[in-house]
Amino acid sequence: MNKLILIILLCFTHNFFAQEIIWQKTLGGSENDWCSFIKQDKNGDYLLAGYTYNSSGDVTGSNNGSSDLWLVSLDKTNGDIIWQKTIGSDFIEYVHDVIETDDGGYLLICDSWSRISGDKTAPYYGGNGDYWIIKLDADRNIVWDKTFGGTGRDEPKNAVVTSEGYLILGESDSPVSGNKTAELKGNSDIWLVMLDFDGNEIWQKTLGGSGIDLSSKIIEAGDSNFIIAGSSNSPSSADKSEDAISPSGTADFWVIKINSNGDIIWEEIYGGDNGDYSADIIQTSDGNFVIAGSSLSQIGFDKSESPICNSIDFWILKFEPDGTIIWDKTLGGDSTDEPRSILENSKGNIVVSGDSYSQPVGYVSELPRGDSDYWLAILDQNGDFIKDKRYGGNGLDRNMAAIQDTDGNYVQVGWSGSGQSGDKTEDNYSRDWWIIKSAISDDFDTLENNRIISLFECPDSNIELNASDGVRYEWDGPNGFSSTLQNPIISKLNDENLGVYRVKVYQTGTCFTEEIVQVGLLENCDANLPEEEENPDRDEERLDQSVFPDFFTPNGDGYNDLWSPVSSNENPIDTIYIYNRFGKLLKSIEKGQSWNGTYNGKNLPSDDYWYRALFDNDQVVIGHFTLKR
Repeated sequence: MNKLILIILLCFTHNFFAQEIIWQKTLGGSENDWCSFIKQDKNGDYLLAGYTYNSSGDVTGSNNGSSDLWLVSLDKTNGDIIWQKTIGSDFIEYVHDVIETDDGGYLLICDSWSRISGDKTAPYYGGNGDYWIIKLDADRNIVWDKTFGGTGRDEPKNAVVTSEGYLILGESDSPVSGNKTAELKGNSDIWLVMLDFDGNEIWQKTLGGSGIDLSSKIIEAGDSNFIIAGSSNSPSSADKSEDAISPSGTADFWVIKINSNGDIIWEEIYGGDNGDYSADIIQTSDGNFVIAGSSLSQIGFDKSESPICNSIDFWILKFEPDGTIIWDKTLGGDSTDEPRSILENSKGNIVVSGDSYSQPVGYVSELPRGDSDYWLAILDQNGDFIKDKRYGGNGLDRNMAAIQDTDGNYVQVGWSGSGQSGDKTEDNYSRDWWIIKSAISDDFDTLENNRIISLFECPDSNIELNASDGVRYEWDGPNGFSSTLQNPIISKLNDENLGVYRVKVYQTGTCFTEEIVQVGLLENCDANLPEEEENPDRDEERLDQSVFPDFFTPNGDGYNDLWSPVSSNENPIDTIYIYNRFGKLLKSIEKGQSWNGTYNGKNLPSDDYWYRALFDNDQVVIGHFTLKR
């Protein structure tokens, strides 16, 4: 029996079918610009925030000092600017978070090194920056602004709206000074400031131990309480009940649950033997939480996987409302990969975005475009890797934030030092905002993931799973399947052993690539063609399934010199595209045509080649065959 096996592109370095980018924009002026925030606003358009040193190029506002806050609204359909506003004073300002308020205005969470000047009416308390909180009305006019700080470094991160007002999260190494009344418990603490809706302080509180404690984000916990994500290297002291895990003095993730008064309900550290620094946290639709950050820790303690190639990786950890770990996942390549934001998409999968310096190793599937690129990775609800996507130009590109909009598309923002190159279609002024809107599928069975193999066989058949060459293999799959063989065999294919099989192919140490084999049942097995030797006079009119030869031998000897697919009569082939293993289009043929194994009149070498067949009913079949000389 001639069984059909479809093998979907394993080693393409570029996706030549899907066009993920919908639009992209480069915004800035002759000096540096940095975008750090995005959200979809109540009108469905995109609200972006960051800073600018400019009053030129795309920046229409005046520059008040060194760097000013820059707010921009973009049309979701094409990325055109709807409105923009700059706010600043005589020195440096950054914006970290923007909240749309019920009156149609905005609350800006910023930090500032400026004195009273320009748009700033609140004092500067010295040191290395203060919290600067600004309320805008619906016309983006300043209603009030407030500063909070002491004589050290005070940096806000984000805020949540409560029934009383605004709860601001940040960190501080200031002692009691300025208008900071909460004590400093170590070298640096998490600092909470509660404001009413007019910006008046209700209370403030520091959380920390005797070491360095940093903040990342505060979110609502769904029960009128709040969850804080941070990082800590403090021993058990003050508000911290556990010693740091790492013996080297580097940090762990520190998660704290507080009530509406800032009192601790519980706190927990997560980490390994080296530095683990949180970046973002979300609550998922199942009521649990997922935190993302960077890690250099080896397997052990709370980490179930070692860093890939002993480099800094994404570390994603899911935990229950009481802090109990559900799963964790390490993602990255052979160099530094740092996450900035995390979200749950419309399918319930986890999307982590940041930037990558890595080559195609581990979970990084595409070649770098420049020094560092935007990198996005998708995990399912169980923490299993689905796919990744990379965007960049020939320079340094940093992805600072990402969202999925209501149409299911992704918008990533950050800054770029790249010119027109790689994925970047617009030139840069200097270091500019770079915004990318893209459509990235979550599906396994598309060529957007360049390391998927899909195998389909008849029931009760045996299937050999194939991995690339390496020195060590770790397979896992349905029903507890595991193997350390390069090419294990699945016996008697049935409904219970269908699904996704994964293999880590190790090259050296902790460096590996992950490959995925998706196994399914082939339909209409009895309708497949019998072997040609047994049926030399087969009637093509009886075909109800197209046939694609597994190999051909274009040696000029009159036997199998052409690759000649046979089209079915019920669903005829329209066009077949033939590619080499690197995705280069070599030939297109139509129903009844053949290919002789040449390109531009020259013989191609013995190798595997791939086809994409389009049928009259819009079906697409993708597979491969071998040219032998």
